[in-house]
Amino acid sequence: MATIKKITVNQYSLKIIQCGILFLLISCKTGITNSSDLTIAKTVEFCELEKHNEELITTEIIYSGVDEYWSAKGNGNCNEDYRNVYLYFDDYYRQKGNKSVVRKLDKIHAEYYKYNAKMTVTGIFQVSPLQENMVINQDTLKTTINGFGHANSYKSQIKIISVDEIKLLEK
Repeated sequence: MATIKKITVNQYSLKIIQCGILFLLISCKTGITNSSDLTIAKTVEFCELEKHNEELITTEIIYSGVDEYWSAKGNGNCNEDYRNVYLYFDDYYRQKGNKSVVRKLDKIHAEYYKYNAKMTVTGIFQVSPLQENMVINQDTLKTTINGFGHANSYKSQIKIISVDEIKLLEK
């Protein structure tokens, strides 16, 4: 017959365990943690993105740029009326996204004068509330609008979670 040992846990150890469990629960809640979560993304036409602020979306884009100015635009006729969208890849790169996709993105960035890319991306679309984020520097009296990307040049962005397809297009 097995004997059961009584374990005593002091108050300090109990609080550490509770904090650890609470931290794990909060960490899991703050982001999309696996690819099965991507199935909740809405497939959205590029021209309709602004209607989906702070939503998880999937859309098809043309990605191009030069130096530090990189953005996405759609295939449709909305390009005249719709500004380019900044693609925020930092988290994707840090999490070591699909190596094949990362290699293609690296190639596009290195040889921007040769290539654009047609991509299907999934991410969180965000629009900067430009007027609410307007900052006036009291020393210089210059107005800065907090947008996205290099020099805050873009009024919207997609925080990339996954690149589902990528095809290099020669210019």
